[in-house]
Amino acid sequence: MILERVLILIAFGALAVALAFLFLIARFYEIKAREPVRARLFLGLAALLFAAGVALAFDSDGTQGNVISDTLMFLGGSGTIALEYFLLTVLTRRKT
Repeated sequence: MILERVLILIAFGALAVALAFLFLIARFYEIKAREPVRARLFLGLAALLFAAGVALAFDSDGTQGNVISDTLMFLGGSGTIALEYFLLTVLTRRKT
């Protein structure tokens, strides 16, 4: 039981660190290209996903789904997909 909670926290912590690296990449691009990329949104999404991991890890009963963690994971995941796609299109756009 405790091992499951620790592993959940480690997994969601690693996901938050990966999003922090994406924030650094986007922030670097903002500074160098002087083009807005909305880099700070990555930190908010990282916080949402880490909060989902904490809610999931400290759920009193692991047999049922946790509505709070599921909602936070959905919001964080869909926001991350949308923001990463936006960042990809901005970084790969050809300037003429």
